[in-house]
Amino acid sequence: MMVAFLFSCAGDEADPEKGDEKRISRKAEIMMDKRYIQPYANAQLNAFCPATLQAEGELAGKITFNETEIPGGTQFLYLLDNRRAVVDFGLALFCVDLERQKTLNFYRKSSNAFIRAAEGPWFFYVSSFRLVRAEFDRVNVNDDGFFVPGLGEFSFLACFSPEEETFIAGIHNLGAPDQPVPSFEVYRKKYDALDYIWRLEIPGGVLTPPIDRTGQVILAASNIVSVVNNEGKKKKIIGGDFEVLSASVGPDDQLYMVLLFEDGKKLVAYDLFGEKKWACNIDLEELVQPPVVNDLATVYLVEKNGLTAYAEAKNLWHYPLLSGHPAVTAINDGMVVIADGSRLVCLDELGEERWVYVDKEGDNFVSPPVIDDRGQVLAASDKKIIILK
Repeated sequence: MMVAFLFSCAGDEADPEKGDEKRISRKAEIMMDKRYIQPYANAQLNAFCPATLQAEGELAGKITFNETEIPGGTQFLYLLDNRRAVVDFGLALFCVDLERQKTLNFYRKSSNAFIRAAEGPWFFYVSSFRLVRAEFDRVNVNDDGFFVPGLGEFSFLACFSPEEETFIAGIHNLGAPDQPVPSFEVYRKKYDALDYIWRLEIPGGVLTPPIDRTGQVILAASNIVSVVNNEGKKKKIIGGDFEVLSASVGPDDQLYMVLLFEDGKKLVAYDLFGEKKWACNIDLEELVQPPVVNDLATVYLVEKNGLTAYAEAKNLWHYPLLSGHPAVTAINDGMVVIADGSRLVCLDELGEERWVYVDKEGDNFVSPPVIDDRGQVLAASDKKIIILK
């Protein structure tokens, strides 16, 4: 079976010309898929989509996808293309035909795992703890799927990266109710195999791990950050007296983390060899998504009541938010688009409002906004998908 995979590229070679080729390859890879393919846009968790905005905040349409009010709640919205949308609704998923403005069907999925867009009209989801590769127009609910070791009633899928013949998965194990001892396991396995190619188990908890574009898994725990390479070899890159509160890998292949030290919180940028690039003190409350990073290396920290932009240790600007549960996506030209309750907001690189859409029907948009190939903005509430042109 052929499945979508991430092209790998190793670190820069000693030869400068080869290093330039690698950097060009990385830049080209960023531009390969402009879609929002998994939670927080990609496996790096940076919420950056290399899409160009054309929308000016005008309503182009609304589609009611949850007509029967199935219980649950919208988690994320994915566009496979300009016609096909998939809504992750926790215990269910909806396949929505945007052109016909109708829901083709809804299907049961495991609430402890997320959806991952694949190539063309294909996507991955988990049902009854089995990994299913589905085609949008022909979802086969009787597909046996693939075995995902460790995924069960008391665990959840933390990271997932499909490759051509194998996949990488990270599982948070919460422990049994009578013995709630958490652990984390990360592994690579073939889709049809029962056993692993390699597997690592880490006692205790780790932060939801970003996976860089070479397939390295970044494991951040108390006082230590490690990298697991393609062969399953783990290497410590950062150590100290800190707690990791949030982490993502930017399009520039740097690791951005919010760390809690004894004297307060810091936003810190490292390369993936553990060399610190910059750091700045921050005074923010609870963050609601990993650091958002665009292709200009601007970092946005999203808290319940505001969005703050940073660049190389400088606080650039702050924008207040209203809903208490915002969701942010970064796109080309230094812009961000925000779902903020009944508002959708577009800010430019200076933090100025490009436009603000306020929904007259009072729908609350909870999914991060996505951009289609025509530069339109889409977001989902628990019942509807809105399209802005």
